[in-house]
Amino acid sequence: MAMPKGKVHPRRLTPTERHAVERELWDAIAAFATNDELQRFLGRLFTRSEKVMLGRRVRIAKMLLRGKSYEVIKRTLRVGESTILGVDQWIEEHGEEYSRKLLRSHQDRC
Repeated sequence: MAMPKGKVHPRRLTPTERHAVERELWDAIAAFATNDELQRFLGRLFTRSEKVMLGRRVRIAKMLLRGKSYEVIKRTLRVGESTILGVDQWIEEHGEEYSRKLLRSHQDRC
């Protein structure tokens, strides 16, 4: 299946196309044997703003899991309430599965 060229809004992809693109990313990530290899790959693949966006979401999740208020998170990370709410909803739906791993991650600055 040919994918559209250039920047495409995810909502303009069919569910099948979106799944195929996501699967490519997950398969690429799973192929790396070490954290160092994965960090180099993602560090070069993603733009600075993409890395910051993803990193902030992880930090938001950690802060929420530690009981920090929306106000503290907004002020500390300079993020909007809608971003915090989205991560909070994700935690409510799926967080139990990942919370221990998030809180154990080694470079914890939250």
